[in-house]
Amino acid sequence: MAAQKLSLVQKNSQIQTMKLSQKQIMVMNLIAMGNLELREEVFKKVEENPALELVEDSAFAYKTENKIRTSAVSAATGLTADKKQELLENTADNRETLQEHLLHQLNMTNLPEEEFKLCKKIIENLDEKGFHILAPVTLIDKKKAESEELLNRCLGIVQNFDPEGICCTNITESLELQGKLKKDAPKIALFLLHGHLDMLKPPAADKVLKKLSSFLEESEKLSFSKQESEIKKKDLSIEEIEKSIKFIQQLDPFPARNFKSSPDHFIQPDAYVTQDENENLKILLSSQTIPEVKISENIKQNPAFAAQKIQEAEAFLDTLEFRKKVLLNSFKKLTELQKEFFLQGPGHLKPLTQRKFAEITDVHESTVSRMAESKFIRCSWGTFPVKYFFTNSIHANQTESQVPENQDLSADSVKNEIENILKNNTTGKKLSDQKIADMLEEKGIKIARRTVAKYRSSLNIASSYER
Repeated sequence: MAAQKLSLVQKNSQIQTMKLSQKQIMVMNLIAMGNLELREEVFKKVEENPALELVEDSAFAYKTENKIRTSAVSAATGLTADKKQELLENTADNRETLQEHLLHQLNMTNLPEEEFKLCKKIIENLDEKGFHILAPVTLIDKKKAESEELLNRCLGIVQNFDPEGICCTNITESLELQGKLKKDAPKIALFLLHGHLDMLKPPAADKVLKKLSSFLEESEKLSFSKQESEIKKKDLSIEEIEKSIKFIQQLDPFPARNFKSSPDHFIQPDAYVTQDENENLKILLSSQTIPEVKISENIKQNPAFAAQKIQEAEAFLDTLEFRKKVLLNSFKKLTELQKEFFLQGPGHLKPLTQRKFAEITDVHESTVSRMAESKFIRCSWGTFPVKYFFTNSIHANQTESQVPENQDLSADSVKNEIENILKNNTTGKKLSDQKIADMLEEKGIKIARRTVAKYRSSLNIASSYER
């Protein structure tokens, strides 16, 4: 084999690369921040840079005004009460929060990365009672192809953590979960916990027996009850029902009560939308929580002493102003495009993706994504995350007269239709997801049964069997 020769060769090539300046990186970071995050960032910059000076903090002034104590007690009793109050306020609550307790258990597991991250999201989405804040389906990242199967698996993992009964939607669901996790749960107790707790009003065994007997007789006549294999007439007795009632009464409706309450997280709107009598919309940026800062006059008098710090301070102030303009222009365009929603309320969103919005406003899609992150808009219909106003379109069947020609519907509009169908159901029959899908198709909206189930779940509406 011939020996290989090594040689050095010089070649010229042209490559286009884009490097972001420090200022551009700062702009992108600030645009992604909500008002509360920006507030912390401003204080951080003031602490780090002596060239920045805090002028006014309206949020702090507001809070101090409301800390004025008024009392009608005498001086002697007032002094005692103050001492007791001071003692209570200065006694630290050393208990761990529910999230800390659950995250500790999660860290002890050996889950795949995608399951671990989703379980963490689920835990962070629980309130101090252990119930979901947002519908769990909203935690799925569709861009990463996360499935509802993965979500259900992760919900099951967290629900098996201590304490029993957390990671649920409400008290009823929590009690049922606790019953299922108990190995000694009576069949009748599980039946009552699964949507039949109303039979325990009052919790008298003889009356519950009568209600159960009547229910089973009606179910046998209709021949559709799924509970037939779980509970039968032969299982009913005063003793078994008393045992079941006692079992249910021992369950804890608030399983997270023994944990320290997490600090309150308030949603501070980044913008307010108002309308006048002529239905003209006006957008106003909120600056209540953002401290006002400027270049320190003392530093200005000695520019040579801190020239670099002054330059950094000016760049930060310019970035704050640029952020304000970007958000104001974006929110104005958003209210214009979703005007029907702001005038008529939920159920009237138009299909609008972040990509389409980026094209309309002539900005990069990543800028729109950062603008929508952790931001909220307050209007007459409530406070909504900016992401709420971006929704995909659902093609409407143009052969049907109920849907205007050449008009697609947003997911929000379809959810509104589903809600209206269920509210206006006067047949006395429980509508299944397939029946709802059929009724939507009659209106010119063709979606799959599983899509109906997903939208119904996001509206926190139980299935036909549980309703």
